[in-house]
This record gives sequence, structure tokens and C-alpha cells, in this order.
Amino acid sequence: MIPEEFKRKLENIANNKRQSAKLRNDPESYLREVMREAKQANLHTVLPVEQIEGLVAEHWLMPLARTSRAEYPMNVIEIASQRRNHRLMLKLLHHPDPVMRINAAENFQILYAMIDGYFDEASALVNQILLLPTEIPEVKYALLRDAGRTSRRGLPREIADTARRLIHDPDAGVSYHALRLLSYLHDVRDWRAVLDRMITLVGDQDEISEYFLAAGVEYLEVMIPIESAVVEWLKTLIETYPPTHRAVEALQYYVRNNPDAALQAGLINRREYREIVGQ
Repeated sequence: MIPEEFKRKLENIANNKRQSAKLRNDPESYLREVMREAKQANLHTVLPVEQIEGLVAEHWLMPLARTSRAEYPMNVIEIASQRRNHRLMLKLLHHPDPVMRINAAENFQILYAMIDGYFDEASALVNQILLLPTEIPEVKYALLRDAGRTSRRGLPREIADTARRLIHDPDAGVSYHALRLLSYLHDVRDWRAVLDRMITLVGDQDEISEYFLAAGVEYLEVMIPIESAVVEWLKTLIETYPPTHRAVEALQYYVRNNPDAALQAGLINRREYREIVGQ
């Protein structure tokens, strides 16, 4: 909970700086000037500097969002998500309100950072947040999901190395989304460790395990032509679960799109192969 006295002091400083026409049109200068006075007022002894910057970014955006029909915090996010304001997303990712951080993560676009010259800064921040033990999982889910969706348009620098560290995260959701991202990137440097984990999940019936096993199929499928251990694990999935199981469906998708590899690996027989290729 942010103290009311802190809110009042920061709001007074922010409103005072908004009187300047220059600062109203220059968010970076506005942020710098408000933060300078906030530090002089010792506000950084109440909240970390990064969180104060998140609040200041919100103060700058809020007047532009007044006519928005969206509810808070989306009224702020929809303004920040515009390319000309998008750098403020970096500040909102440190906002003290977790709902604001989640929405900022869901709407953050690394593509704008690549185009507008703050790619390294944005990449470093994304990786930092993903590896921050105190950050809530929902923010990490959003950042990892976005990286997967936009993988063909650009990714934060070194995100693959970060994802490799997160596949063993204690939070199942973070681990799952990290594994999905590595699948998109075809980064299978940790395939042995992933396979070992997947083997231990075979037989589990809960929904989390089902999602994990499906992600494991997508991650390990590139190893099917060259690693018999992966093929044996896939065969146990077929024996253990019904065709409607997500992992089996993921395997069936691979087989339909790679019938030659599936036949050679022994995942299907010749009759099934002919049915797939239409012979």
C-alpha cells in the first residue's frame, strides 16, 4: 500500500511540471524533471526509484487517456501502446500496481524498440524482469507469450538464454511458457534435461501436466529423426493417453506434417503412412 502522503507529494510535483508546455510534449524530459524533484523530496526512501518512474509515466499519460472509454489501467495502456509513447511502457513494467504491470507486459512490443533505437535497453529490461524472483508470474507469462507470438518479427536480445533458465522455474506457468518459446525458436540445447522431466510426467492426469507434455512434444519433435530416446518417450505417450490428450494431438500433428520422418522413426506403420500421404 502506497502512503497517502507519498501520493500527494508526487502528484503535486507531477502536476506542477505539467504546467510547462515543453514537458507536456516531451515525456522523457518530464520524467527526468519529476524524478529530480521527487528525489529531492526523498520520495525514493518510500518506494524504489523504478516504481516511482512507473507512477510518473502514468501521470504523464493520464491526461491523454481522459476521453478513453476503456477502464483503468487499460485507458493508460492504450495510450502508452502507441508507438510515439511506447518507450513509457518500459516504465510501466515497473509500476507498483501489478495489474498495470501485467497489462503493460501484454501490450509491450519489442518491434517498436527495434525501430526507434532503444532495443538494447528494452531487451535488458525484459530479461531482468523475467529473471526477477520477486516479480509475479503473470507478468512473466505475458512477456514470454508475446515473445513467442512475435518471434518472426523480432525478439529481445538474449531471450533464448533467459528462457533456458526459466524452463526449470518453480512456477509451472513460467516454465511452460519458456518451453513454448524455445520450441518456436527451435532451441533444443537442453533437450536431455527436458526429456528427463517429460518422462517423469508420463502417467499424470492433471491439466498442468497435460499442457507440459504437449509443450514437450513440440519442443522435442526436432530430435525425433536422430534420438531414439525421444521416440521411445513418444511411444509411451501413445500407449498411456487417449487421442484427445493434448500431447497426443501434438504428436499427431507432427506425424501428419512429417509422415516420412514418423515412418522412419517407427511412430507409424506403412499402412498408416499410406493413409496420410493418400497412396
